[in-house]
Amino acid sequence: MRISEDLAFRLRNWFWYWQVRAISGLSDDGLDEKCFGESDRRRRQFERIRASASSPNRVAVVGGQTLLDAVNDWDRPDDGGPGPYAVATTAFNSRFWDFLAARHLEPREYSAFIQQIARERGWVRASTDDSGVYFTFLGGDEPAIEQGLGTAYSAMLHKLVEEATPDTTAVLVALFREAMHRVDLEQAMAIKSALTTAVIMMCRRAKIDRPTEHMIWQLNKDRVLANWWITEAHWREYTQTPVKPNISTRQRIKEFQSWVWWYIGRPLSFQKTGYGLFPIVPGSARTDWVEDNRSALDIAYEDISHFRWQHLLLEDALDPAIQREAEKMKADADELVAAFRVPPGEPTRFYSSRPNLEMGDLPPAYVEPKALSD
Repeated sequence: MRISEDLAFRLRNWFWYWQVRAISGLSDDGLDEKCFGESDRRRRQFERIRASASSPNRVAVVGGQTLLDAVNDWDRPDDGGPGPYAVATTAFNSRFWDFLAARHLEPREYSAFIQQIARERGWVRASTDDSGVYFTFLGGDEPAIEQGLGTAYSAMLHKLVEEATPDTTAVLVALFREAMHRVDLEQAMAIKSALTTAVIMMCRRAKIDRPTEHMIWQLNKDRVLANWWITEAHWREYTQTPVKPNISTRQRIKEFQSWVWWYIGRPLSFQKTGYGLFPIVPGSARTDWVEDNRSALDIAYEDISHFRWQHLLLEDALDPAIQREAEKMKADADELVAAFRVPPGEPTRFYSSRPNLEMGDLPPAYVEPKALSD
């Protein structure tokens, strides 16, 4: 197991593992038995992937086949057609993971991928050079040459999100990269919304566990949508964790897990000024209260965040006792929040009515007054 393998490919391995678990309905022990048969010495291949996100496609483990190929052949029909696990193999081989891992692909490579997927599905995407012929012979109402964020473009985004496979999600990544390359921000914002939804739908449909789903979502958010690359080297520098030669497999797995949990729980201000996400607003009794009690609130926030994160990790457990523990964590977090009495009153804003100068292409700068009760 190479700890230096890019996080995108480690998430691909986890995605495959959880998809296989969902298709089979088996535990790690059951999957090992299905793969290797009953044995006095357990192979623990699937448990190893769950712990370390190691690749099922690196070495031959059974009958000269890698784990990926062996599982792909499980329960195949007699006519030689694809079996129930072919969908997991297809997901594993998707370009989606390459796009998450690659930082400097040429725009034409994204365009070529989109064209490939379109051809495979019998879809059409006209190029700029095609538009004259389409317009002349099919007319201006032809959806293939409808410009802007119209019905045809919206339908395309909906169709890709509806399928929500790694391949169709990769198409959305490629479309986003194309739009950013053209500096077409309006189109990019529409694709961003579709891509974020597709990532979540893709994971839910494949029945991926919540932590892995969150990591895929976060990696897409960082690398694709923000072009922000955080690597294992950043974790080592930030946490002062040096590379140690000749460490055991158990230690490597522990380091990998520490790096992963740091990645998704890193400080918001990591490699940033800490500002820019939120607007400037008027000071108020509410914001003054936060600053006056900052030390106590910071301590409480750490505990609240811990409880809520534990609840997220444990809430889907099969064991009722673990589910009860998860609910207790949620209750403890809510109780801590309720222990602090926030000053009464509404939040303070710059405007309570329409400003003298109003820019029509921006959202309203004020909150509409609530309707008076009768």
